[in-house]
Amino acid sequence: MRATGLKIGRKHAGGYRLITADSRQDLGPVLAGLTAADTRTARTLLRRGLAARGPHGVRLKPSESAIAIRLARAGVLSCEERAVGTAAQPHWIPWRARLALDAEVEVKEALGVFDAEAERRELIAAVGDAEALGEEVALLRAHDLTLASRVPPASKAGTRSWSVYAATMRCVAEWQELRASGVKPSSREVAARALGSSKAWTPARRKAFESLIGRSFDEAMNHTEPVVKFRGPIRWQVNGRIGDGLSSGLWIGLPASTVNGLEIIDCSAEAILVVENEKTFEEVLRRSGLSERVLCVYGGGFLGEAEIALLRRLHLPTFAWADLDPKGIEIVRNIAKRIGHPVTPILMTPDLLVSSPSRPASPEDVALAESLSNDGLLDGLADLAARIADAAVKVEQEAMHDRIPQLVDVIDRQLTRMSAPKIWTGDREITHVEYQVD
Repeated sequence: MRATGLKIGRKHAGGYRLITADSRQDLGPVLAGLTAADTRTARTLLRRGLAARGPHGVRLKPSESAIAIRLARAGVLSCEERAVGTAAQPHWIPWRARLALDAEVEVKEALGVFDAEAERRELIAAVGDAEALGEEVALLRAHDLTLASRVPPASKAGTRSWSVYAATMRCVAEWQELRASGVKPSSREVAARALGSSKAWTPARRKAFESLIGRSFDEAMNHTEPVVKFRGPIRWQVNGRIGDGLSSGLWIGLPASTVNGLEIIDCSAEAILVVENEKTFEEVLRRSGLSERVLCVYGGGFLGEAEIALLRRLHLPTFAWADLDPKGIEIVRNIAKRIGHPVTPILMTPDLLVSSPSRPASPEDVALAESLSNDGLLDGLADLAARIADAAVKVEQEAMHDRIPQLVDVIDRQLTRMSAPKIWTGDREITHVEYQVD
């Protein structure tokens, strides 16, 4: 499949893009969460994908579009969208889909069409003589496949799913081989080598992996250190060295583990602003002086634990600017829930949804927006959700960069209505000040 991006001609739009998954989900829970009608559609689509020949998969029917997107978000399918429409009003439609590299066995199991004996022979050959799997291979060889469970009942994997068991066995064998060469591999490296996809880890596979090797997943693997990006009037100390949040020309980036261990010396920020998208975060810093008095933090979607811990420690008035779509709404709600105090959304109103350059919302987005519009905990964002569901459009932050001066004005007005700023007195002695909006 290809991804060429949106192409605008003199009259018509064209181009292709792939819908990708941030993380892999197990197919069983995904199917269990569908309605009966959607489950039938999903199973039909999976059968077609399983029978497909060639690199491009199958053409999607209109009735399969929403389900194809959902399965693509779960990492089970690779789904390609095609741009259609005029140069003035382009939009994307689901076009083709194929099974993800590591999903074939899982789909066969869900559809009840896999050959158990062939799968057993293939798995034993794949794991070879891996020392960590000696007992498992012996159990597998002796197991009677006429029994209901394909996985040996005495297996340490703790799963009855063959697809979880087989994938995890392959990963354990690959992990042990890499360890024997003197390196501690990353989880993505193991998955890519064993299953053909670096994103192939699912919650069930991780759990089975831990059970088979007898140690935690995080202990067994090396992980890429997330980077926390921010800029603002804050100073800290790490191992006797002092850092300054305004010392960089654009933004500061610190490893998440470092942020968790910061000793904050002082913070004169009046508030915190979380910005969902990276390009928008940088444009806020470039086009305004907001970060001189407000700590601006790059969110990158749902915040990591390091960012949340920092927000909790500072306990400042918190603002958030996200895409005008259901995910953006969920991001704001997620921040508020995790830091334990209200978060004020900025430039996320129904009038901006209809007055800004927009793009069509998918059926999945519309359905999620409808459910969010009935959430009594969302305050003003419920109105935005209702408008998204009604208009079936959404707005990306990048289309609103001209609104950055308005963003600064709104934050200024909000802050002038609050009580005197909090005085930071250090990590060991913090004066908590409640902020009241008049």
